Amino acid sequence: MRRFTNSLVTRLVAIAVVTILLGLGVRLTMLPQILRGSLQQVVTTQLNSLASYVASDIDGKIRFRRDFLSHIARDMPPGLLNDPQALQDWLGRRQNLVPVFNDGLVMIHRDGKGAFADFPRIEGRRERDFSDRDWFIEVLHGSTFALGAPQLSHAAREPVIVMAVPVFDEARRVVAVLAGNLSLEGPDFLERIQNNRIGREGGFLLVSPRDNLFVASSDPEMRLKPLPRPGLNRLHDLAMQGWRGSGVTVNAYGVENVVAMADVPTAQWFVVARLPSDEAFALVAETQRVAVRNSIITSVVVIFLLLVILLYLFRPMRETAHRMRRMADRLEPLAPLPVRRHDEVGEMVEGFNYLVEKLQESERHLAHLAHHDALTGLPNRLSLLDRLRQGVALARRQGRQLGLFFIDLDGFKPVNDRHGHEAGDRLLQQVALRLLASVREADTVARFGGDEFVVYLSEVHSGEAVARLAEKIMARLAEPYVLGDLSVTISASVGVAMFPRSGEDVDQLLASADAAMYAAKRAGANSVRYAWESQGPAEDMAA
Repeated sequence: MRRFTNSLVTRLVAIAVVTILLGLGVRLTMLPQILRGSLQQVVTTQLNSLASYVASDIDGKIRFRRDFLSHIARDMPPGLLNDPQALQDWLGRRQNLVPVFNDGLVMIHRDGKGAFADFPRIEGRRERDFSDRDWFIEVLHGSTFALGAPQLSHAAREPVIVMAVPVFDEARRVVAVLAGNLSLEGPDFLERIQNNRIGREGGFLLVSPRDNLFVASSDPEMRLKPLPRPGLNRLHDLAMQGWRGSGVTVNAYGVENVVAMADVPTAQWFVVARLPSDEAFALVAETQRVAVRNSIITSVVVIFLLLVILLYLFRPMRETAHRMRRMADRLEPLAPLPVRRHDEVGEMVEGFNYLVEKLQESERHLAHLAHHDALTGLPNRLSLLDRLRQGVALARRQGRQLGLFFIDLDGFKPVNDRHGHEAGDRLLQQVALRLLASVREADTVARFGGDEFVVYLSEVHSGEAVARLAEKIMARLAEPYVLGDLSVTISASVGVAMFPRSGEDVDQLLASADAAMYAAKRAGANSVRYAWESQGPAEDMAA
């Protein structure tokens, strides 16, 4: 017995077994925490991006509908309030042209007792009393835009929401209220929330703190349901007080979720992107199972092949854990790990590498979407403003001049209306290509929104050079466009500004170029105006 206990083999085996057991305990304690912390950072970053994107999308759709109602209210001829049939026809033409309110438009009397007209005509709606509606009261008390509380419609029993704006007379007195009725189940409004999930069990929530309601949800059972009472969900309580961010919380049903929240400022709502922790951190449990399995296999091997083989088997895992900890601590960038062996350790590393690859791909895609226009591939407004700020700062230090063209297409809307959005999209893509071909590689062409483009010249030497380029661009844009079997011709109104003569900062420069563009618009199609001129483009050409 003494020889057995004193045997070097026995001692090596004992040391190896103890080492394996200790190593297993350390790994089962530390590795899940490291992985969970690393994954939580990645998952919350992804959820933040998703929540911000969906919130921005919803806010943009609300602002578009608000501007649409305001435009109708501003342009309505006053005499139509005395002719219900003409008013209904007038509303119908605008609703059919831009059908953003799928439940129609209503022009309501100032006292709320009935309506002048509605489109489409719905029985009983003109005689309805609106005076106690929250949105009606808000408009009468001076608000230029009101968003009602989501509720079930009287007729279809489906979720609806009302948006309203005042209609003024020439003395700026409210003479009527224009309301747009929108079904929350309809297309092109909340489909990114209601038709999408995150993973298998995650999804989105749209919350209205003012109305204490879930406006929309990936789970149909939660739509228009009241919010949980305070005290059940810590992060929800903070969000109701104005906090926005991400974290891990337990919901009212006792399920732990990773959540991220983003504002919908126009409606005073916020979006919640959520993913159950079990799904978000599934890799942690899988890594634990792999660690246990490897430890058991390695222990058996060590008993027969001694300590050297044991150390050999565990060396790659120690290196992998070390690299992963360094990545979690930001001591080295997130990158795939080398697969040195094709066993369980190698499978774990390959799985980690696959996760890293997918996360990097997702981050690159989200970064591209955040800074580029999806239709033309050009830099978007956000990217343009960032480049302008950097360019202005550099030009100010170096004493250089910059150029800025604000371009609005003349005749684009008739093409879009007559031949469809597909033709309009192809036309915008060709305009983008022509603008890119007209400037230097160091210059920037951006889509500012709709049919508006901005050309940023990183360095200019004189007003004459800028004017020649403006004429060149206008000529290129006026050439015929071939859209499949269709050939169309449009033109452009161009506003030109230069730094520092047209503005000392980005906001002044953009405002000057925009004002010059509108001056070109007023002058007629295919015109260019210069922000530094007072009467005509020839005044400063020799400067």
